[in-house]
Parts: sequence; C-alpha cells; structure tokens
Amino acid sequence: MERWAIVEFDQLPEDNKKSPIISILVFVAVYASNSTRDIGKEYLFRWDKVSGDGNKKLLRYFRRVHDIGWAESAEIRKSDDDETIGVYMDRKLAEITLCEDKRKAILTFDDGKKHVLKVKKENDGLNIYAGNREYILSELFWLFTLGIFILITCIASLYYTELIWQLDTEKMKYFNLNYKSGLFIITICLCIFYLLSMVSFLRELLENVGHTIPLLSKELLVLYSSIMGVFLGILINVVIYIIDFTHAL
Repeated sequence: MERWAIVEFDQLPEDNKKSPIISILVFVAVYASNSTRDIGKEYLFRWDKVSGDGNKKLLRYFRRVHDIGWAESAEIRKSDDDETIGVYMDRKLAEITLCEDKRKAILTFDDGKKHVLKVKKENDGLNIYAGNREYILSELFWLFTLGIFILITCIASLYYTELIWQLDTEKMKYFNLNYKSGLFIITICLCIFYLLSMVSFLRELLENVGHTIPLLSKELLVLYSSIMGVFLGILINVVIYIIDFTHAL
C-alpha cells in the first residue's frame, strides 16, 4: 500500500506548489506580529538607577508610551525613603509610587490619570515593566493579529487541503497527507497556540482585575471580547471539522 512519496517541487501540480508558499507567508506574518508584544517584555527602567543612569530610560518611557513632549527637559527626583519618583518642570507633572508589596507601582499624572506599572525583583534590583493597561492593549492586539492570520490560514487550508485515505487488505485505516495538508496542520497548531495565549492573557487579567478594569474603557473591552469570541467560534468549528473527519475514517 502506498504511504508516502517524495516528489521534486518542480514536478508538483500548480495547486500543490501554492501550499508551502502560503505556509511560509503565514509563518512570516505571525512572526512579525510578535513584535507588538515587546512592550511587555523589556523593562522600562531600573528603580535603583533613578535618579541617575535610569533617568533616560524613564523619560523614554514617557515619550514612547504616553507621547509626552515635556519629557525631554523634565527633572527626575526620588524621595528620601526611596519609595517615590517625581517628574518635575516648573511643578510636579507625574509621580511614581511603589506599592507596599513591591510588586506594583502607581504612575499618577497631574491631571489625576493613573497607570499601574509592574515591578519585578531581578539581579538584586527592581525593574519596572509596562503596566496592566499597556500590557493588555499589546496582548489584545497580538491576539487580534494572530486571530486574523488563523482565519486566513483556516480558509486557505480548507481550500487547499486534500486528505486521502485508503484501506489495506486487513481493513485497517490509513490516510496519506499530501503537500496540501501541511497548511491544515499549521492551522491546527496556530489554533492551539492561540488558545494557550488566550488562557495566559485571561489568567493575567484575572490576577490584576482590581487594577486593570478601571483603566480600560468598557467599549474597548466589549470590542475585543467580541473579536476574541468570533475567533473562539472559528476554533470550535475547526475542532468539529476534525471530529467529523475522524469519524469518517
């Protein structure tokens, strides 16, 4: 019985040639979209180095995330108890205060707006990371981007995939996957990765729900929740498709 056959790429039919090309494009697109998560991985500044060498990183955070022009010429001061960092020009414009558990810091602007920053003890010091609001927005954008590519890949895989199975003389079931089915397998892997990413995001959200929800508008939460719900529905349909296919064997 024929199981697998090695065929030169030039000898493949045109439809079969498209499958690996699409797979490569999807991989590159998903890999590129991962750059949206960088804001949550790299620490913004080191608490122990402010005021000092860490000032530049702190001011860069204000410019990069909050788009604040005055950060170029602001003055950084730290309180005597090492618990508060103030940002000044002619008056106090912002203040960062460490929480008692040293796991979070609260950034408060002069207009009353607040942001929660993450604090991690690393290398005998405190590193400050993007807070829940920035983390959630970057994670939601990552999930949204990945979901789009899963949708595209899913549609493409259903169009290009051919699953051919044969029965041997002992009535044992086998199936051969040709080149087109590679895209289908990639779709399944992406779906699993998407679910794991969503679980990780929801766990992080629940751990910080007290600090997070007030910083996000209800409209934004509803929008992204709806989008993730659509993609979850797609994943469920993919699972049903796999179950139906298994029963057909």
